[in-house]
Amino acid sequence: MPQRARIGHFGTIDASAAAGKANAMKPATEARSFADAADADLAKAVQLFLNANRTGYRRIIVWAEKGTVSLSGSVRSFFLRQMAVVLARRVAGVRHVVDGLEVDWEELGFHGRG
Repeated sequence: MPQRARIGHFGTIDASAAAGKANAMKPATEARSFADAADADLAKAVQLFLNANRTGYRRIIVWAEKGTVSLSGSVRSFFLRQMAVVLARRVAGVRHVVDGLEVDWEELGFHGRG
């Protein structure tokens, strides 16, 4: 059973503490399914960390693959967009963050762009 994501003492989340050791001992198909589980755990850890820090992140979808986390969806401000990327980088196991977030212009009061 893969180790679940947990919040550490310094505000980071350790989502892949046993991933390296377990993958070295598994056959290729089992290692691949363990990697998929580790990716799912990492995505869940990032989502939990975002939601624990701000309520404005409920519309963010998080995907993870081999330490690269992709954020998509919409947020209410440019500040929340920037902070989501910063917070995602703080989660243990995240190597890169792909920012696919959009700012909801209508919530900012801009109804017509361009």
